[in-house]
Amino acid sequence: MTIETLREQILAADDAAPVQAAQLGAPALPVLSELLSHKDPDVRNRSVDCVAEIDDDRVPSLLIKALDDSSDAVSLNAIRELSERSQLDLSHLSPLARHVTHRHPGVRQGVALLLGQFDNQAAVAPLSRQFGNEADPEARQCFRLALARLGDTKRKEEIVSGLTNPASEVRLQTLQDLEYVNDVGLSKHLLPLLDDQSQGYEIGDPDLPEFARVCDAAVNLIGKWYGKALNIEWDDLKVYSDDELETVRKYLKSLGE
Repeated sequence: MTIETLREQILAADDAAPVQAAQLGAPALPVLSELLSHKDPDVRNRSVDCVAEIDDDRVPSLLIKALDDSSDAVSLNAIRELSERSQLDLSHLSPLARHVTHRHPGVRQGVALLLGQFDNQAAVAPLSRQFGNEADPEARQCFRLALARLGDTKRKEEIVSGLTNPASEVRLQTLQDLEYVNDVGLSKHLLPLLDDQSQGYEIGDPDLPEFARVCDAAVNLIGKWYGKALNIEWDDLKVYSDDELETVRKYLKSLGE
């Protein structure tokens, strides 16, 4: 396999191209960078797929550059790939922040969540500016989450309010949101949910469906925050016993004493 063969595969829409790109590794990046400017958006999109398969420090910058693509499909593919990477560092914060006003709300959502995950106050200003202007509800929520993670008390309060929403699916989503916000100081708000027996999410064998409850989701979040402090067997696909719920309940109460 040569780099020129990889180029031919991408141009021919060969599904094996990403696998070959991974095998070639970093030496394939120059030709992939070139193909990211190809006139055909499908070629550019396949090139994003190939770039994402390579483990190299230059990859995030190439994917961020692809956010500027004129094709929404390419930009969305690039933000999806960026969201799954662990190679981002502070050098990528400013280039990403430039895209908080991207034309597509899906890209804005991904950019906002990534900026929050830098856990750096330099992200607050661009996030705040766009939050004030954001019209898309889902993107606006992502900006809210990012700002909450970065310490915005008002945004945290807005998110926490979802724990008392009458709809169980909203309470479940709020627990997921709080996992992203990652502020253990909010754990006191989870105490009422330990009594919430509402049906939550499906677990186990799809042919024999079983459902965890909202209280189980709350316990799992507490486990992510305080797991080592409690002698409980944690599992995201578990229905916790009354004794385990009581153990967690007592622990949360102790935190407020």
